[in-house]
Amino acid sequence: MIKVLLVDDEQMTRDGLKEFIRWDGLGMTVIGEAADGLQALELFEELRPEIVLCDVRMPRMDGIELVAKLRELDPSCKIVFLSGYTDTVYLKSAIKLNAVDYIEKPVQIAELEQLLERLASEIRAA
Repeated sequence: MIKVLLVDDEQMTRDGLKEFIRWDGLGMTVIGEAADGLQALELFEELRPEIVLCDVRMPRMDGIELVAKLRELDPSCKIVFLSGYTDTVYLKSAIKLNAVDYIEKPVQIAELEQLLERLASEIRAA
């Protein structure tokens, strides 16, 4: 199973992703969730997920800073940013950090599942 870490300061968003994405059907499992970047960094070091779904704006450490640190630990990890903001600065930062995608909230489940299917294929092929 491909390991996924959910990072979002909104519990409702994390719960929705866990409930509505067909993780088993994608060959994935959510191994952890974090409400901010600091907590996510600790979990990442412990659990080493292949995919991180990450909010951009969070308390204590935002998603951009978190992913910069994750890139040092594991450059091959697949990062998908989730955000309620279409801020050009965040989009440019996501590109520089080699994020796979930048999905706007509210998340369209079908769109995210298509992306996750593609990532699963890439991970299995590597």
